[in-house]
Amino acid sequence: MTTPTPEFTPNTPQAKDIIGSSQDQFLQNFQTLYNAFAKNHVALDAVSGAGNHKVIDLSQQNKNIQTSNNELSMYSRDVTGQTNQLFMRFENNQPEFQFSNQQPTFTHSPGVNTTFITFLPGNLVVFFGTVGPTGSLSLEPYPLSNICSATFCAVGTTPRNTPFTTVVESGGKITSITLEKNFYYFIVVGNP
Repeated sequence: MTTPTPEFTPNTPQAKDIIGSSQDQFLQNFQTLYNAFAKNHVALDAVSGAGNHKVIDLSQQNKNIQTSNNELSMYSRDVTGQTNQLFMRFENNQPEFQFSNQQPTFTHSPGVNTTFITFLPGNLVVFFGTVGPTGSLSLEPYPLSNICSATFCAVGTTPRNTPFTTVVESGGKITSITLEKNFYYFIVVGNP
């Protein structure tokens, strides 16, 4: 919420105050709270949607936010090579995951290969594009711990050979997929 204007008087009324003598300060406090609330919410006296958010401001965090039982955290964080992104963490300090992402990113085009990358909520990374015969589909800079789905479709009007694929691992992560026999459109979904 925004800072209230005019000044909110938190010490009104005092225990010794007579309610009638503090009425103007009471009214000013209620109006100040109403105005501050209305900056990011549907007004409390609206016909419908009263109190619903219009805008949510999430300040950038530099560390993981701790969560307790029955608690969910949503926060923003700056991601190298992207911009501020929305992160979520479920109850009991389960692993955080990036919930939002920038638009698809063109990563590299060595020879006939063209690769784009984007993210999906739930800690999923999506690689898509084209790869040529005896080409290697690089999964950098996000090597995968596992592949959820991999689809290859031959380029052209007549499907030819079924792709022969080889998964290349390094340090427990899948770093690339090698294909042979044709040019393919591809989409690979996995967890980084």
